[in-house]
Amino acid sequence: MAHGFWGTEHYVDPSIAGNSGTGTSIDPYGDLQYAFDTATKDATDGDVFHILAGTAEVLAAPLDLTTFGQSTSTAPLALVGYTTTIWDGGQAEINCNGAEMFNTAHNSQDGLSLYFLEIHNGGATDLIKGDRQCVCYGCKIHNC
Repeated sequence: MAHGFWGTEHYVDPSIAGNSGTGTSIDPYGDLQYAFDTATKDATDGDVFHILAGTAEVLAAPLDLTTFGQSTSTAPLALVGYTTTIWDGGQAEINCNGAEMFNTAHNSQDGLSLYFLEIHNGGATDLIKGDRQCVCYGCKIHNC
């Protein structure tokens, strides 16, 4: 648990090949959906996905948590942008490509936390729906 934050840490760098990486700081996943399809959920403490700023994560479709598992109040999910060092406040960009951020089955969840993200291009649907114990800090959410 780094920086007093819960959960297993995973890393994503949208500038590298999409379906690649092991999710470590030296071999990050190249795509957020691939990360959710590949990572093992920490059902006890939750998960933190650190997303490197600089290249937008452009979603091909709404994020699907079917393989990974939905966040809960006891096993939360945090998406956190950074520039150089984790928790440095650098804003990673997520372009929703005209759709909601999470697919309908996972669009309303407990324990979802968003930190230091710029989320946009959400189309006419509900971009993000948090239910209980959700946090959004240092984010820009626009063009929905």
